[in-house]
Amino acid sequence: MAQVARQGPNRRELGMYHLRSGPRRLGRLGMAVGLAVVLLAAIACAAGAYEHRRGTPSVGGQLHLGVLEYDSEWGERFDLGHGGTIKLRQYVARNRAVGITFELQKFDSAPGFPAGDESFNPDYLQMQILLVDYYLYFRRPQRRTPYVVLSAGFYRPEIVDEITDRFGGTGEQVEHPGEGFIGRTGIGLEYFVSRTFSFDATLSGYYIHAPSRDGLTVSGMAALGIHLYTGR
Repeated sequence: MAQVARQGPNRRELGMYHLRSGPRRLGRLGMAVGLAVVLLAAIACAAGAYEHRRGTPSVGGQLHLGVLEYDSEWGERFDLGHGGTIKLRQYVARNRAVGITFELQKFDSAPGFPAGDESFNPDYLQMQILLVDYYLYFRRPQRRTPYVVLSAGFYRPEIVDEITDRFGGTGEQVEHPGEGFIGRTGIGLEYFVSRTFSFDATLSGYYIHAPSRDGLTVSGMAALGIHLYTGR
């Protein structure tokens, strides 16, 4: 009988073996499930690292360069321009936002333009612009996010002639042609350095309705700046 006992484990020992191996298998399965959950969470966090929820506000600024063109009096008299922009935005959906833009654009007198009335030879055209914007984003959770922007609003132009009198004094003679309608279509790209900070580049075309001015006036602007988001 002793020799039979030495040949192998009895049924009670086999039962103890199976009872001990079951928890080990369950433990390994639990570790695998836990590791999978951690990996999925990490992937989800990486995908949403630059995404913002609906209602998230933001503010930004840009500097821009451009040109005034086409066949109107302004398009012939004025040429290269520059200016600055302040932008306010708020997300209304995962890939859409609305905003308000305040711009100041200044276009210098075109070189070689023939002088007209000697009493008023403008040096530059300046526009104060207010726009309401609609943004449509593509690949929004990504670090590089392209977008399209459509805008409409009003502008207030000033035509300025800088004068110097015979005594060396300086001053300005300003003409106010009257407010008008302005529309914009643009494409842009935001590069997110972090969830709350991005570089913002835009290429825009403007339609400028110029009352009492013959012809069509359009403008093209390239802008580069930054944008700041809340941590929501």
